[in-house]
Amino acid sequence: MEYNEEFNLRAQAQADQKRQIDFDDLQREMSGIDNGRLARFLSPEAREAIRNGRTGIRGGDKLSALDLLLLQDQQYASFYTAAMHTNDRAREQVESLQERIKRAVNKANQQIESTLDQAASLPDGNKAFMDKDGKVFTADDELVDPAIAEGIDFDDRPTREAYQSQIKARDEMLRMQTEAGSIELRIGERRNALEDRDDPLTKQELKDMREDQDLDIKRLEVMKSELSAVESAFTSRKASFDSELEQDISLSKPSL
Repeated sequence: MEYNEEFNLRAQAQADQKRQIDFDDLQREMSGIDNGRLARFLSPEAREAIRNGRTGIRGGDKLSALDLLLLQDQQYASFYTAAMHTNDRAREQVESLQERIKRAVNKANQQIESTLDQAASLPDGNKAFMDKDGKVFTADDELVDPAIAEGIDFDDRPTREAYQSQIKARDEMLRMQTEAGSIELRIGERRNALEDRDDPLTKQELKDMREDQDLDIKRLEVMKSELSAVESAFTSRKASFDSELEQDISLSKPSL
């Protein structure tokens, strides 16, 4: 097993364990069992009040509107912690996916550069590929005059179809990267709203936010599968071309 794959499996296992702990804590909180997790959402002033054993809230405590809701309304506290937990999960998921996409795009770019290195060169230095119909196109997909391409050996070279397939796969990765960035932005905006201590969200807004974040988490899971499929197809196409090239070279060698 490669190091990156082993690292990803361990990271996923740790994330799954954390999600299970968060879920168990959430069930206790919603059942009215104090597990101490709520304290991390309170302001320093509110935590100090709890440490000093003050159960009543006085004007001199200078607690925020969010603190008051979390301490005085158990249902609100349950909705809030649920929204925060799903926000944490969504942020972990999107950061993990973005790192994967970044590595995949870098690898794809390297393989595309390798394909260009193996491509035929035109008299002006531009790289060119021949398609299955015998037409020649530049790397920018411009049709090359047959008179210019005449005499250039396109045997044992990457085809236009192979090159375009790599470009299409890389572009799909970049599309995923953009989508993941949009999801990350939404997660950050929700986090800012959750941490607004002076203008806290309502219970309904917290419920809606949790549902929206659950949808984002599901979408991120789908995107992981989509990325795996694109990576697999990209690698398979590259391996197939390399195998064909090696076979052609081997057949062209004179026997001893």
